[in-house]
Amino acid sequence: PISAYIQLWKATIQLALGFITSLLLTAIVLSLVLNKVLRPLKQIQKSAQEIAHNHFTDPLPIPHTRELFDLVIAFNSMNTQLQQHFKQQAQEADTLRIRAYQDPVSGLANRSYLMTNLKSWLSHKPTGGIILLKSDTIEDSYQQSGYEKGDKLVQKLTDHLKELSTDNVTIARLNQSEFMLIAPNASEDDLMDTARSMLYMTSELNSDPLGIAPLQAAVGIVMCSDTLTITALLAHADNAVNKARHEIKEPIALLEINEKKTIPAMGKQQWKALVNEAIANNLINFTFQKAINAHNDVIHKEMFAYIKKGQQQFNAGQFLSAIEKLNEGARFDCYIID
Repeated sequence: PISAYIQLWKATIQLALGFITSLLLTAIVLSLVLNKVLRPLKQIQKSAQEIAHNHFTDPLPIPHTRELFDLVIAFNSMNTQLQQHFKQQAQEADTLRIRAYQDPVSGLANRSYLMTNLKSWLSHKPTGGIILLKSDTIEDSYQQSGYEKGDKLVQKLTDHLKELSTDNVTIARLNQSEFMLIAPNASEDDLMDTARSMLYMTSELNSDPLGIAPLQAAVGIVMCSDTLTITALLAHADNAVNKARHEIKEPIALLEINEKKTIPAMGKQQWKALVNEAIANNLINFTFQKAINAHNDVIHKEMFAYIKKGQQQFNAGQFLSAIEKLNEGARFDCYIID
């Protein structure tokens, strides 16, 4: 019986090894078959994860498995529709962003974008300054020749101004004839050089081949300070432009905020209110001087108007440009004549 038991044990071991080998082979074959059959499902899973992160993939290949054929076709159709929908949404967002923050004529940033940029800049201890360019040529063209010719001059000037734009420099169009450049971390010398370049660019708008006609533009420069607000900064820029118009050599003025004699930060509406108050309360005073010829004969007398309110004195050159923009110059002139 021992020999029989030994043979039985060997047969049992062989049978067990045969079963195990068969199971392993069956498992491998099933794994390969299932992997091939379920490969489209894995591709769908991976593609769905990419779509969840807004990364669209190419359409999945159509499988030969009948059960997954309709599923992959439906998934590819959904993928294509979502991709088109996201592209459409992105295009609409770009269009809205352009309408909201880009000037349609010049292609530069508009006033809304400038205000957003200034707010962000002033909130982080700003350095550098801003440059405000006022082009009388463009303003006269709009008033005398219409929008078509005025827009052409704006586009011509814009092509030159874009040469000054960098990653850190922002150029925006405030209104028909005013352009502002924000230059963080720029020094006074850099801003003066840039202002001269902008002034030269505006001179090319004039049809003056001899180059002897006076420049019909003015540039104001304001060095920034962390105590300034957006309203005060823009008011200082207007004051700098008004100051530049009185410069004899070149119409450029640099306004230092920290100077003791800095012009008050007043905007157009504030100047208008001050002039109206001065007219109502007779706060306008005059100084006179004689104009003489080479023989010291008096030709006539010149009269200069100024507003005196309390201890402050405001010369006409500070507010005339502001009130003329608001069509209030005639009222002031009539008061002076009276």
